[in-house]
Order: sequence, then C-alpha cells, then structure tokens
Amino acid sequence: MNVRCKSIKDPVYGYVEVPVDIVRSIINTPVFQRLRRIAQTSYEPLYPSATHNRFVHSLGVYFLGRIVTSCIRNESFGRMFRDDDIAARNRYDRYLTVFETACLLHDVGHAPFSHTGEGFFKDADGTTKNLHSRVAELLGNTAFEKLAAQKKTAAPHELMSVIVGLKEFGEIEGLFKTEAEKDFFARAVTGYVYTRESGVEDDLSENGDHVNYSFLNCLISLLNSSIVDVDRLDYLIRDASCTGFESVLVDYRRLLNGVRIENLPSNGYKVVYSKQSVSVLENVVFAHDSERKWIQGHPAIGYEMQLIKDAITEVQRKYPGVFGEASLGSDGTMLVSGLRVRYLCDDDIVFLMKNSDGDACRRFLDRGDRYAPLWKSEAEFFALFGGWAPDKRQTLIEFYKTFNKSIFALTPHRISEETLNLQEGDKNKAAEKVKVESDRILRQRQERRVEALETYLSFIRLFKDFAAENGLQFDFEILDGTPFSSNFGKDELRDILIDLPCKDGPVKLGDLTKLLSNDVSAANKFPQKIFYVFCKRPENFNLACVRNLAGRLERFTDDNYAKIKSVLVLNSSCLS
Repeated sequence: MNVRCKSIKDPVYGYVEVPVDIVRSIINTPVFQRLRRIAQTSYEPLYPSATHNRFVHSLGVYFLGRIVTSCIRNESFGRMFRDDDIAARNRYDRYLTVFETACLLHDVGHAPFSHTGEGFFKDADGTTKNLHSRVAELLGNTAFEKLAAQKKTAAPHELMSVIVGLKEFGEIEGLFKTEAEKDFFARAVTGYVYTRESGVEDDLSENGDHVNYSFLNCLISLLNSSIVDVDRLDYLIRDASCTGFESVLVDYRRLLNGVRIENLPSNGYKVVYSKQSVSVLENVVFAHDSERKWIQGHPAIGYEMQLIKDAITEVQRKYPGVFGEASLGSDGTMLVSGLRVRYLCDDDIVFLMKNSDGDACRRFLDRGDRYAPLWKSEAEFFALFGGWAPDKRQTLIEFYKTFNKSIFALTPHRISEETLNLQEGDKNKAAEKVKVESDRILRQRQERRVEALETYLSFIRLFKDFAAENGLQFDFEILDGTPFSSNFGKDELRDILIDLPCKDGPVKLGDLTKLLSNDVSAANKFPQKIFYVFCKRPENFNLACVRNLAGRLERFTDDNYAKIKSVLVLNSSCLS
C-alpha cells in the first residue's frame, strides 16, 4: 500500500520522506515544533555555525530508522516467516512501525540547552525515581518503576521524552494499538531491554502480542546502544557537517543496508551486520572518539555548559518551577502573575536570564566577561602534571575533589576573596568550638576539622599569591574534566556480529580485525580525573605563568602531603 508522504529537505540526507499523517498528527504540533528552539549541542563557543537543533536531528534519526526497518523487512523477514504466515509477519511489522515512532520522538522531551539542561529534570535528591514513576503511571505498568533501581538508569531527557510522547501522542489512532506497543516504545527510547529482572516473564520469549522479546531487544539496541545506533549516527554526521569538524567519512547507507536480525540457535534474535559494514563500524567509533576528545572534552565547551547550568540555577531561584512536565506542554507553568511558560525552549530560558541579575546570567549574556582556561586541553594538563609521581598527582586530584565538595558549596566553582573570607570565618568558628568542647572525642574531631579547613585555606592562598605575582585578578574558577577513553576498548564493539558467507554463522568483529584498544598501562600514567583553571586573562597574558601555577601546586602537595592525606581520610560528616 502506497502511503502519501511529505518531502522535507535536509542538508545531510537530501530529502526525508515522512507520511502526511505523521506530519499532521505529530510534527506540526507545538510540542514537536518546540524542538526547533532546542539547541542540539553546546558547541557554539568553538564552532559558531553549530546552530542545528533537536528538530532536524529527530527527523534525521527517523530517516535512518526507516532505512533500518526497510532493510529488516526486505532481508530478515524472509528468513523469519513462512510465506503463508502473514499474521506473524504483521505482528512483527507493527513493532518496526513503533520503532520508527520512537526514532521520531526519542528527543521530544529534551530540556532547554539539551544535555546541559536535562539535569534540572531530576528529583531533589539527584535521582530520576519520580520520572520513572510517571512513566509507569502512563504505561499502567509498575514493572517500569522498578527500573529506577538499576545501576545504570535512563537519562532524564529519555524518560521525559517517553512521558511527553505518551501524554501528547499516545492516544493518536493507530500510533499504538496495544499496551505492549507502548511499553516497547518506552523501552526503545530509554534503552531498557527486556529481562526477567525487569519484571518480564520471558520463559516463552513472547509478550502479549506474541512477539519474541529478543527481537524487540535488537530494535532497542538499534536506537539506544553504547557503540552504534541511528541516534548516534545522525548526530555524528550532522555535528560534523554543521561544525566543519572533519574526522572520517561515515557511510551510513553502506552500514545500515547491511543490518540483519537473525535467530541464532540458543541465543535468540541478534543484530548482525553484513561484511560490507566492517569498515564503517570502525569509522563510526573513530568519529565518535574524535568528537568526544576534541570537541566535547574541550574546556571552552565545559565552561559554557557549567555557565549555562549556573545561570539556569539563578533563574530557578527567581522563577521556581520553570522546569517540569507541565512547562513542556500546552498547560504550561505560571511563574509569576501574568507570566506563563509553555513549550519550554532555549528562548524562554534566555529571556528569563535577561530578567535575572545573577552573576552567571550576566556572564552568559556578555561573552567579553567570561573566563579563559590556563591550559586548553588534556594534553596540556598531562604536559604540566604528567611528570609528577603518580601517587602525588593522584593525591592532589583527590584533595581537589574533596576541596570542591566543601568549598564550592559556599561559592560554586570559584576561588576568590569571597571564598577566602568565608573559609576563614568557618575556620575561626571551628576553632572557637574546640576551646569550649568538653567531650574529648568531639573535641578531637573538631580539631581535625580545623586542620582540614586550614589546609583548604592554604590552597586558596596559593591562588591569591599566584594572582598577585602574575598581575591577575584573584578570581578563579576550577572545573572538572574526564580524560578521554576510546570506545575501541569496549567489549560491546568487539562483540558486534558480522555475517560472512565463508562461515556457517556470524563472527564477532573482534575476531575479524585488530581493533584499537585502551592502553592498560595508561591508568598509572594518566589520572582518571583532571581539572581546568579559568581566570580573566589580560591582553598581555604570559603563558609562562601557567608553569608557575603548576610549580606552586607541586610544592603545595609536597609541603602539605601528610595534612592532605589526613583530610582525605576524614569522614565527610566531619566537614559538613
């Protein structure tokens, strides 16, 4: 049956064909159009042309998802079903259609500023239990609520996308025909596969629609995986196109046209790629590694993201309730009398920033008032600190993390005169408590707290002296960073199955090609955490002062080694 489609021009793929019914019932709605004003990335500080949005990305994922479903229908169904087994074929075909819907709606609940803002959807305790409960409520399935207890849970934007998708579009005629289809939609978006542990009784490997769970898990992995899926493919290709960042060519058609789902003896259904896909699979990992290392890991991007988070925090203090399910839809949220926000997007947050007087909002709007990093990459960090003995370097990083939790609760990310004054006040109060404490145990704990606070003060004064010596303002920000780790080291990549005509069954990719892997010895050479120091750099800034700071930090670590170790073993309650 021919379905009338609308052609939407896309700069990456040419024309994206979307059924007219989908355009009318989903794409043209305010809830979906909201995505036009949700930035895809926070890359603009480095790449001003990276202005693409979640709307075009969602269309791109839908386009790639339909290539996958077409290939499965044409290449896999013939082996899965007898010619006369039309009912079974139609049942499975329905789930391919729901998979396409999940591709289109997988980001419909994204927060303003995408991943930078999604943390504000979390509960007050930093978890996503309430989001899981809301999904379970919409599904009428308490099993989904139990998934919140898993070690690795779905991202807040994924859960919110399920909530918005089901709430706004769940009752469209024909979109979901059964409750089982809605459950699959939720799992495809969040990446939760079907297991006995998740409340699924899969002894017969069939759900209420008599569709094999391992087949559905294959579809889930094609939208939400840790190595390659249609979501990742689109953003890698689109981000490269919009930024101009050139890494390697990702031939998506060669890759996706090789997708098969095969029923393997004793293993159930598995995703299998044809041999033509091997080179593209490696290129996907190369492209993702490059984007993570040289763009996502750049301190300018990390600074932008933190600045946005701090600015949103200031907005929320003035306008509580701006983030939430109601704000994303037509109901909206009343912030103050006469001011309602609905279909929440980046523009709304920027408007509210303009009506806030906080320091972070001001610096977000005034690019000239931002800070610059003293070192600009993990390579420079390793050049400065890589020569240290691993134990000493790790001790400094662990101390910084402890310092971070204690000090930055007072002045987030800042080391300044205000930080120094607040810290001195805390130390003096603690010292007074020592004088009047009669209980020996409590007095000893308080004495250890005074010693820890004095060590923190020494760290702060180090920056004050450094600023004075080098003509800098005593106003620094320190942000965490995570050293790059290649996806070539993941077992999930090695375990991808490849179909070779010369073999009786699929072969693991790791058995066909020598994949790059992480250097096992690198753990000792490179730390698991790094940090960046930001400040207002004058026009005549001398890069030699960066070495000066590294030297000061090394002397601080040497001179205070025993005190630092003492701080690290203190119970966190002693410093609260």
